Amino acid sequence: MPCGCCASSWYETLLTDYAWPLLVALFAALAGLYRRVVGRASARVQGGGAETGKYRVERFYPDYFTSRRPAPQGLPDSLSYGGDAFDVTLSAEDVGKSDNLANTKVTLVRPGFSTHAMNFGQRFVQLDSSYTANDDGSAVLHVAQVPPNPAILAPGPALLFVVVNGVPSTGKWVMIGNGQLGDQPIAAAAQLPASTGGPAGRLPQNLGNLVNTQTTAAVTATPSATPSGSGSGSGSGTSGQDGGSGAAGLRAAWTGVVLAAAGVAAFWAL
Repeated sequence: MPCGCCASSWYETLLTDYAWPLLVALFAALAGLYRRVVGRASARVQGGGAETGKYRVERFYPDYFTSRRPAPQGLPDSLSYGGDAFDVTLSAEDVGKSDNLANTKVTLVRPGFSTHAMNFGQRFVQLDSSYTANDDGSAVLHVAQVPPNPAILAPGPALLFVVVNGVPSTGKWVMIGNGQLGDQPIAAAAQLPASTGGPAGRLPQNLGNLVNTQTTAAVTATPSATPSGSGSGSGSGTSGQDGGSGAAGLRAAWTGVVLAAAGVAAFWAL
């Protein structure tokens, strides 16, 4: 039986010459699976990641890069939660044909930060808007502030785009709220004027996903610890079902945790 010093030397040799290189190779292979994709102010999509010791970057240019991009005037530097609307001016070249105003929207994009298969903090919010078409082909967009609920879009920087008939402007970085964590100043949402001129009254305005982000009472109600509708009798007979589904969800969550732990243990056992 070898002495302690020999055993220690043998163990170190095994770890240094065999186990450690294998672990490095394994983690290098796993790192090659990581990809990061993010939107840019130019409205292109950029992605990158490590692969076999190299870091590759790919850029995707959508077809609107061959089109004239809108150049809106009057974009603000910051947006508040509710409050007065603001006006954005589009030239006749920005608008193109007047019917494009029915398919014009103002959006906020927060690229977030990504790793593995998740993008943390990514948000897309369409702001409520209407328009006034001018006789010379230009137009003025009347745009609402961010919905008065910070839960929809947390304070901080975001990219502001004006999209005319599917072609976005170059994004402008704006600050949402006061740019700090904590309580935010909140005001009532402004009432926008009705759209006039151009296709107004003739073509319905394409509101995109505005149904999910518009400043309605259901969306912008201040979060409360008390569930809405509590104490009413409309939900009678459903609490047992809700409790059962909650218990089933909890069991499923614990099953996932146990399986994940078992997988990690099996990985390190190899």
